[in-house]
Amino acid sequence: MNIVLSIPIERYDGLLNKIKVNSREYILMKNAIVDRDQGVVEIPCEMEMAKQLLEFANFLDPEAAASIEKSIIHNLEIQPST
Repeated sequence: MNIVLSIPIERYDGLLNKIKVNSREYILMKNAIVDRDQGVVEIPCEMEMAKQLLEFANFLDPEAAASIEKSIIHNLEIQPST
């Protein structure tokens, strides 16, 4: 399932600075769309990658992890049921 994570710029910046440049998570985050007017970063990804990013963030930046988890839950709530 494709989703879009939406996290505050501050959480994005903090987490991005802690991730190794050659990691999948870093590449995913560098492909994000930054909306400075809204103060958020949107990260389009597959649900599995979002979960991996959440696990990664749990170790590196708990505040970023909380934002990612909230965004995952939001995406699950708005997905049409099949």
